[in-house]
Amino acid sequence: MRGGLSGLGTAFPIGEALPSLYAEDGYTQRLTEALDEVLAPVFTTLDCLDSYLSPELAPEDLLEWLAGWVALSLDEHWTVRQRRAMIARAVTDSRARGTLHGLRDQLRLLTGTDLEVVDTGGCVWSDEPGAPLPGSVANQVLIKAPGLDPDRVRALAERMLPAHVRVVVDGGTAPADA
Repeated sequence: MRGGLSGLGTAFPIGEALPSLYAEDGYTQRLTEALDEVLAPVFTTLDCLDSYLSPELAPEDLLEWLAGWVALSLDEHWTVRQRRAMIARAVTDSRARGTLHGLRDQLRLLTGTDLEVVDTGGCVWSDEPGAPLPGSVANQVLIKAPGLDPDRVRALAERMLPAHVRVVVDGGTAPADA
């Protein structure tokens, strides 16, 4: 939880802006000093608002809030650096969501490895409503991820692809059939 800063000053004390009648009144000056102390964090926050909205500079506890602004669900396994990078890229990545190069880029960021990603490119249709689809092409993406946890890679990829696309992860060194 965010806390207050003690001794935070203000660049424009209220007491100095009052008419001269109140400048010598001790009660009024003490009252305005108390108001200055209460308002100083507000002015400091407003002065630094751009830092709170920047994924690179925002405090860690605000990253989840920033992610919500760009419709990104943060994964608990991501490091703070990965969270910041994913938030910063979220809008750009949304344009490439579901594409092969978008998937490769995000997997590279999250795993630290260039993975081979193969898309079947399968797309079938029928001109007869309700009829079974012709052919045997499946909507599938094959990810070759030697040395990585296949379940973890699959979970990462499934978050980035449409629900109807099947994700197959080959965690070994031998190529798998797509």
